[in-house]
Amino acid sequence: MLAGYFRGLVQEVIGRPADALLSFPAVVFATLISTLFRPDAASAIAAVVLVTPPAVIRTVRPETLVISHRDYVVRARIAGAGPIYALSMHIAPNISGAVIAQTAYSISFGMMIESGIAFLGLGVQPPGASLGSLLFEGRPYLPLAPWLVLTPGAVPALTLLSINLIGDGLKDRFPRGWT
Repeated sequence: MLAGYFRGLVQEVIGRPADALLSFPAVVFATLISTLFRPDAASAIAAVVLVTPPAVIRTVRPETLVISHRDYVVRARIAGAGPIYALSMHIAPNISGAVIAQTAYSISFGMMIESGIAFLGLGVQPPGASLGSLLFEGRPYLPLAPWLVLTPGAVPALTLLSINLIGDGLKDRFPRGWT
């Protein structure tokens, strides 16, 4: 929101690193992060934390740009409202639908990234378990016991579907332009 509201230098400081992170394929970048550090839960978390926010930044900034030019925000600025007031009372409520939808997508994407890293052996290490590592370990037994792969595959699929449906429902509860 700060990048869209203040523009200029603030936009460059926040937006350019996000653009740089988005220029790399997320799976490759997450794999690189997990490879540079020792494969464990902390490196998987770091990979997810570095890969998911740029998409949210790329969604929130344009929404903030649109809302910050609306008449009620301009009037609030003319009346002497500070940036914190304008951001919290006028802009944040009006971009909440887009933020919720993008956050739900980012959670789903983060889960897929973590599962992919764990499947490659770069995430949570034994004796810990991750759905990706369970898929990898069940792979040799697929012809004999397919449930060893189908269950760890179905759980993230259903979880991702649930998260996206909840995010879509919440997005519809917070329509744009209600202040």
